[in-house]
Amino acid sequence: MKQLNNISLIFTLSIGLFITSCGTTKINPPRPSNYVYTIPEKELSSIILPIRINLFEAASTINNQFPEKFYSDELFEDNGNDNLKVTVYKRQPVAISAKSNYIEIQAPMRLSGIFRIQKKVLGMNVSHEQKFDINLTAIVQSVVSIDNNWNVKLNSKTNLRWEDLPNFELAGIKVDFPKLFGQIIQGQVDKLSRQMDNEVAKSIKLRNQIESNWPNITSPFAIDKQTNSWLTIKPKQVFYSPLSGFDSVAIMRIGVYSIVEVISGYQPKQDTVPIPSILASSQLNDKVQLTLNTEITFAQINAMLAKELTGKPMKLESKDYEINIQDAQIFPDGKNFLVGLKVDGRIKKGFKKKIKGIIYLEGLPIYDPKSKSIKITNFDFNIKTKDILLKSASWLLGSVLFKKQIEEKLEFSIKDQLADAQKLATEALNKQYAKVLSLTGVVNDIAPQAVYLSAESIRIQVKTIGKVEVKVTGF
Repeated sequence: MKQLNNISLIFTLSIGLFITSCGTTKINPPRPSNYVYTIPEKELSSIILPIRINLFEAASTINNQFPEKFYSDELFEDNGNDNLKVTVYKRQPVAISAKSNYIEIQAPMRLSGIFRIQKKVLGMNVSHEQKFDINLTAIVQSVVSIDNNWNVKLNSKTNLRWEDLPNFELAGIKVDFPKLFGQIIQGQVDKLSRQMDNEVAKSIKLRNQIESNWPNITSPFAIDKQTNSWLTIKPKQVFYSPLSGFDSVAIMRIGVYSIVEVISGYQPKQDTVPIPSILASSQLNDKVQLTLNTEITFAQINAMLAKELTGKPMKLESKDYEINIQDAQIFPDGKNFLVGLKVDGRIKKGFKKKIKGIIYLEGLPIYDPKSKSIKITNFDFNIKTKDILLKSASWLLGSVLFKKQIEEKLEFSIKDQLADAQKLATEALNKQYAKVLSLTGVVNDIAPQAVYLSAESIRIQVKTIGKVEVKVTGF
């Protein structure tokens, strides 16, 4: 009898320990959390801006600058005593066109001048001056590049196509004009081609275009008034691809690698975003990854838990025990969250001692793509609760059914949120924004990218993947 009383005392003390450790009034977190909640890094999207270069306008600029002639040399003694006087006339208008990945400038010319030949023949100095008129075409092939400050540069190579050549003889020797003067003519045409390159580059005012349009690109754009949703573009890196085009239109694609996000519920502030340096890239990715955010607040979860769990008996493996949940609260705890349950249970046989107190379970929220819902993984009693239950209610500690019933109530479908996100993303990628930015796109896929906690909610970062065509007024 004495031994039985001792067992009863030990059991009573264990239950007392459970009650003292857990409390029986209000459910609070078991410990203060000093965790700094951070937002997962968002992936970059490439917004492609096609820059159309009107080469017809560039050609008009050059033709206006050189209405009749390109160059004139009036002295035999200049250019290292080249013995050449020449005027380079514009035979036909200069034509500029796009050829694959470069710009080609064709400048038909007429060279009119005098060359002087000085030689010793039989010990005597012989000087002869010969007039000439030659038609040729300078073909300038220019590869376009952009420096870090968005200035257009042309790197050119010039070839001469001789249309006709003079037929001269001096002292019975035929004069090879290209061999004798070709290098000199080439040098002068190279100077001219560099000048034309500069004129073409100046006519492509890319720096001015990007500076005038940058605030328009980086301003928040209103998408939907009802949900107060906004599209934001935050550029981080900029690349350009090699030139392409045909005939009078050359196209250079600018890839603005940005965080593209839809923000709902409030109007985001307009940040001052500096224009990044621009770098060359052999290939640009045209995939748009639009980030949206949704959340399930702990207030919503707690209201749901109160409805689903409280006042209802829980099923356990053995009918010898019964337990009820009187209250339930959920709290963030770093990457995990804690569920606090205020329980009231008893053993139906034996000493029939009641079990009252607050127990805590913890788990990690994850996204289940099959059910399109947020579920809990690694769900179990936290360490302190395990220690208490081990001494006072090991039958509850080992109850898989009890944990499973709680876990099932912590599954939250986000099908509706994903459908709303896809609708909002499609609307965001197919819209004219303030007559400045025009988007035409398609959403190919949508899925949560990250599930994380804040101090107030479970947050889901939703990523939509698609393609979009962009037009910016002024480009």
